[in-house]
Amino acid sequence: DLWWAKFLSPNSEEIPKFKDMPVGGTIALYIGVEEINSFYNSVQDKVKIIQPLHTTDYGSIEFSCEDNSGYILMFNERK
Repeated sequence: DLWWAKFLSPNSEEIPKFKDMPVGGTIALYIGVEEINSFYNSVQDKVKIIQPLHTTDYGSIEFSCEDNSGYILMFNERK
């Protein structure tokens, strides 16, 4: 069930790491989860956090991390 999608510019201020990446050949996965606070606490010391847990201006709670292959994973919980 896709409920929201957003395309970010490579110069996006929302995910600062994107501004230094070349256009093309990059992907970011946006993954909805439940109980994001517990999930964040269980992974924060195991992954490179790109954007810490925060509440967005559109009401989601989310964080971003980089996996061991360099992909950006964005996790969110709708409220």
